[in-house]
Amino acid sequence: MFQSPLHYCRQRDIWVALDMSVRQCRAMHACALPCPYEALFAAVYEEHKLVVARCKGRAPEREAARG
Repeated sequence: MFQSPLHYCRQRDIWVALDMSVRQCRAMHACALPCPYEALFAAVYEEHKLVVARCKGRAPEREAARG
């Protein structure tokens, strides 16, 4: 059985599972605060697409180099 890694959130004073996305964690715990642990959470496909789109916008020469 898979057991997600946990991390203690000092802002909300709770333990959170890191196998969800930051967006899911915020929704589950009604949190509107900026998350200092954002990099620890698992990537979710929709959020991953947003990160890729942002990276492409910053470095179009990378896409040109790929061909």
